[in-house]
Amino acid sequence: MARIKGGLNRLIVDFLKKESLLMPPRNSTPPLRRAHHPNPRQENPLESSPHDPILDRPTTHATPAVEPRTIRRRFHASSRLIPALLAIGLSASNLPACPTELSSLEINYAACIHRDGNLLFLGSSIDGLMVVDITDPVNPVILDSVGMRSPQSIDTHAGLAYVSNLWTGLSIVDYSNPHELATLSTTELPYWHCGQVSYRHGFVYIVVDTEGVAILDVADPYAPQFAHLVPESPNITDATVHEDHLYVLDAGIHLYSLTDPDGPIQLDNEPYPICGSSIEGGTDLLCSYNFWGQVCMSLIQDPVHPVPYAGFEISSRVQDVSFGHELFAAVSDDQWELVPLGVAEETRTGARIPMDHGRSILLDDGLLFVTDLHALHVYDVSCDLAPLAWFAISPSSFEYGDTCTLDAGSSSDLESADSLIQVRWDLDNDGVHDTEWSTERVLTTRFDTIGDTLATLQVRSANGATSTCTRRLPVGANPAIELVITPEEGTTATTFTFDASGTMDPDDPERELRFYWYFNYPEGPDGPDSLDVVTHRFTEPGDYPLRLRVFDAENRYSSVTDTIHVEPLTITRPVATPPGEFALGAFPNPFNPRTMLEAVIDQPGRATLDVYDLQGRWVRRCLDERLTAGTYMVPFDAGSLATGLYFGVLNLDGRTEVTRLLLLK
Repeated sequence: MARIKGGLNRLIVDFLKKESLLMPPRNSTPPLRRAHHPNPRQENPLESSPHDPILDRPTTHATPAVEPRTIRRRFHASSRLIPALLAIGLSASNLPACPTELSSLEINYAACIHRDGNLLFLGSSIDGLMVVDITDPVNPVILDSVGMRSPQSIDTHAGLAYVSNLWTGLSIVDYSNPHELATLSTTELPYWHCGQVSYRHGFVYIVVDTEGVAILDVADPYAPQFAHLVPESPNITDATVHEDHLYVLDAGIHLYSLTDPDGPIQLDNEPYPICGSSIEGGTDLLCSYNFWGQVCMSLIQDPVHPVPYAGFEISSRVQDVSFGHELFAAVSDDQWELVPLGVAEETRTGARIPMDHGRSILLDDGLLFVTDLHALHVYDVSCDLAPLAWFAISPSSFEYGDTCTLDAGSSSDLESADSLIQVRWDLDNDGVHDTEWSTERVLTTRFDTIGDTLATLQVRSANGATSTCTRRLPVGANPAIELVITPEEGTTATTFTFDASGTMDPDDPERELRFYWYFNYPEGPDGPDSLDVVTHRFTEPGDYPLRLRVFDAENRYSSVTDTIHVEPLTITRPVATPPGEFALGAFPNPFNPRTMLEAVIDQPGRATLDVYDLQGRWVRRCLDERLTAGTYMVPFDAGSLATGLYFGVLNLDGRTEVTRLLLLK
């Protein structure tokens, strides 16, 4: 029945295409499919991005190519092996030796793909949600479908499929019997465009266009409840959920933990490299990409401290991506593309397969699933995978002469998880290995020179295939921060000075540093990132958490924190002040280290109150405000000053009063 319905729909689509009612012109922008699709009208982010996308790069050397197998395809009369394709071709040292098309199944306009074991879920704007049995990928079989409007994204858990729809929100479908799908509920959301959907711990997270992430409580799948929107911001371009973390993209990537039952908790993560307005999570990698084909990838084994993994460019007009450690797959309007991640940038080659209006792609367990306007195509990309080479550096930066640990524990044989791999190290990247082959994956060593050093790990699997990973080791020192805050405490009328001009890079004192100021952390950073001396005035009383982060040219950074205590400006209304009386006093005086300056204002006007030392040098401004007549008590903290005589100077519209202040410590 499903095949008959598919055939009728194909006739309808062909008619609409012929009448130019359905398909856009060949060179036009493809129709919007998912909330995380790039905006083709945005500015090129690589021109303004502060992050370099070309970073640490693993390199793979696969075993020699094997002879192709004879593969049957469902709707085609003959088998074929994908040859060295188009201009960039295939290479035995880059891609699997035999990416082979196994089958093609007629499905109309499938805009999203999700896999759960031997079941493949596809969202079709014509047929709704479809379930395909891929136990035999050479002969996929449609089991059932259920109607819904424009599915955009699919996630599954415990026999339930959670499907976001372009205009109608969330649909929950029971597939415990995949031959008889049953829609349990459809929840409308007050948003125009719903995109990527993820299930975690009884909640569903849906990306909503330019709004954020809508969170629904689905403990009762028959009656989901809207929980809240996070974060509430008009600048959100995309978001994705991976493991127990939510990644939200606007000008940067913001990280939230999903383990708290009361809701997401924002974490203080280090900056991620960003290439565009879309992000995608997979394995333990996070990918940022854009419509023009620029890609940045980060290793997120520790999401708070991401490690740059790869950066490269693919073809433009990107519709969807999927990836693992070894391969990266992308589909665009007129082709799909397979790119190896395990090679150096200058030697990276890939495969491009032409297709008609590509829509979605999924790379999973040696198989690649890709859809175009009329069909699902299944490819075998599992042949002769080289081992994964990767190592962690601990600490992430260190001074020369210190020991560091290089840990290749995450390296593995991708063809057999139980296979025993061997490793060896080239610690100065001179082509000569400093260790012999060994099964010991952790190396502790010392570097005795300042500056970045390239270290190379080589991994060998049981079948003799090898991979290498070269990483930069920042041998040096983090910036040494020297911060002076003047005054240490104050009122809402106090202008604070934050002086970090004594901060320096121990490796090169003349090197330029970048300063990021947070006056009410975690809000910020505030102001430009190039100033080492800044002033700030707090308009409300309270305790403000201050943080300064200083980055050097290698993105090594140091940070300091402090708390700024701000008192309200204490005002006592005038009590029988004779006209014309204008005075300044202090109590106690002498003092150590705090006193109250009493300013008697006899008429409205602009008042300033400054403190000078015995040599007439300005020390601090305690008050700068337009005041009405009255008596004002202004606190003065001299905790950072030396014992001696100081002068308080009150100025009111050109009139001046002076009082002596004696600090005794």
